[in-house]
Parts: sequence; structure tokens; C-alpha cells
Amino acid sequence: FNQTLSIATTAASTAAAAITSSWSGIEDADIHLDAVALLYEAYVLGARSKWAPYICTIPKSFDMPFNQFRQGWGAEALRVLPDVHRLLQKRQQQVAQYEAMTRRALMKLPGGAARLEDVRSQSNKAFRRMHDWAYLAAGTRTISLDLEETRSHGEQVPLAPGFSWLREFGVLVPALDLANHIGQSSASAYFAVDFSGSGKHGLPKSGKPFFSLMAARDIREGEQITFAYLPEDDAEPNCNSRWLLEYGFIIQDGKPQRDCFTFTASAADLIGGDAADGQVHEAAARIQLVHGSTEGLQDLVALAHQAMPSSQFTEQQQHQAVCGMLQRHAAAVSAQLQRSEDTQETEGARIAAYLKKSTLEVMRGAHRAVADAMGKLEC
Repeated sequence: FNQTLSIATTAASTAAAAITSSWSGIEDADIHLDAVALLYEAYVLGARSKWAPYICTIPKSFDMPFNQFRQGWGAEALRVLPDVHRLLQKRQQQVAQYEAMTRRALMKLPGGAARLEDVRSQSNKAFRRMHDWAYLAAGTRTISLDLEETRSHGEQVPLAPGFSWLREFGVLVPALDLANHIGQSSASAYFAVDFSGSGKHGLPKSGKPFFSLMAARDIREGEQITFAYLPEDDAEPNCNSRWLLEYGFIIQDGKPQRDCFTFTASAADLIGGDAADGQVHEAAARIQLVHGSTEGLQDLVALAHQAMPSSQFTEQQQHQAVCGMLQRHAAAVSAQLQRSEDTQETEGARIAAYLKKSTLEVMRGAHRAVADAMGKLEC
């Protein structure tokens, strides 16, 4: 554990615990501590950090929706994927909030004030670039430790007392973070951790917390080392929109459950002006349509019944309202997909080809999910 980089092992861990104690009541504050730890070691300590050789292996930039889709082609494309757009905006707002909080925290850590004054003299945007890099590096390369889960197994994570409010935090494990994702059934390795150091999972009896990437089968010379980032994903496939936002790529395994379209629907959305006239009960719901599943469709039909009570509207009118909403979403996604496929980025708005390809596939998947729902409803 001491050879991994996290808020628990950074040289300023104890000081950081005291300085960030006020973060405890803020949503998702714990995951932003990962960036604090990485920034302190990479930019405050720099070459003096014991993790300096490892930090040099972390990519200097990341092509992700978070930083690539703030404007231009990506931002326009995601507007027809309401939930993806909402989550991306929420994340960008959170990171902007934590950028200022992280700067203040680093200024109070040993050596932080002098280093950040140097950064400020270079450019007003210099710290934002540093913070975005640390946030993306931590978000895509850490192993997340759920502290409640570890305690439920009778294990304790060594943390400074001031971090008692943490629910989870990320750990950067050198070498392990070089392994790419693949489905668990095809993975050549799996991740294991033993906080007690008692030799669980076949790990060495060290008496100290121990992390390991274990071979799941015989590995051929020259074969890529892979493991499942989300082991439960094989049995319960996650939407590709989640993979795109979290990791910047999608899973192409042919499972229809990867195709999803999520939006918030209200009474006004269903029947337009009639809602304003007081003819319907106000209602709203978050609807997730997953290809091959009827759960989200059932939620939408239930919303129609709630928003358009049978005493005022016939079943046929309710059906037409739901189908009309789905048709509008399908048309919007289809039109934007066509524009996006035809768009030629300018040099200033260019994004990585694989990121655009993945985003277009998420949009196609959304269209397939809506079309599947319309088919089930016989729209």
C-alpha cells in the first residue's frame, strides 16, 4: 500500500486531512482528493517526490469528453443525449468548483504556496491545465476503494484521523494502471487487495496492506495484460454512455444493453400546451430506455397515465403522446447524427478520431434504443 499513490500515502497526507476537513459536506468531495494528492507530488514536490519516476509514466494529456466537449462539435452532439449532456455539465461544474478549492488547499500544504506562485506568474490558465490533467489522470487510472465495503470485511485502510468522513478514494497503483480493460471472462489478470496483509487471495503474508495484479490464467510471452475495470459489467452490461464519460472509450461486444437513451420527461413534454392549461397533473420522471429492456418503457407509460389521467384522456391519446415524444427524440438524434458525421472539424476544434468515433456510436446506440422502444409500443 505504501508503494501506491493516494491521499492516504502522499507526503502531505496528515496536513491535507486537516486542511480539507471542511469538504466533508460537499457532494463527491472525496473523489477530488485524488487530484490533490497527485498535484502535490507532481507539481509541489516534483523531482523530490518518491513517486517522480512513476508520475513520468502518466500521459501528459487526455482526450476525454470532459475536456474535449466543452464547446464546438462535441458539445453540440451531446445536446441530443440529455442525460449524458447533464452529467458532463455537472462534472465540469464540479471540477471548476474544486479547482478553486484544490488551489487553496495546495497553498496551505508544505511548499505549496511558493510553487503555486510560480505557476500563477506563468499564466492564469496554467493551474487549470494542471488541475484538469490531475483530475483526468486520477479519474481514468485509479483503483477506487470503497471504505464501507472494506470495513464490512473487517479490514481497515490506514488513513489520517482527519479523513474519517471519506466514503471512498482512489489509489494509483504503478504498473497496474498500464493494464487495459477487457471483459472479465477474457481478462488475463485480475486485481486483488489485502489490507490486513494476512495472505488473502494468495498474496504474500506481509502484515501490511498489499495490492496485486494476479494472473487469471497462463499468459503467453508478449501478450497484453488486461483486467476488468468493472467486473460486474459482464453479467450486467453498463450503457456505453457511461464508458464514454468515465473512460473515453466504449465496449463493442455486441450486447444490446450497451444501447441506452436517458432523458427526463414531464407532463408538458408529453402533451405540450395542455399541461399549462391545467388539464393534466404535473408529473416528471427520469426515463432510461435500454435496448432489449422494457423497464424504462414501463416507466414512461406509467408517467403518461399519471400525467394524462384516464378521466380526461383516452388510452389512445396517452399512447399517441408517448409515441409522439419518442418520435421527436428519434428525429433529433438522427438529425444530429447526420450533422455530426458530416462535420469537418476546424483545426481549433479538432478532437481525437477514436473519441469522435465512440461518441457517434453512443448516438447510434441511443437511436437504436428509442427505435426499440417505439417498436415495442407499436408506434
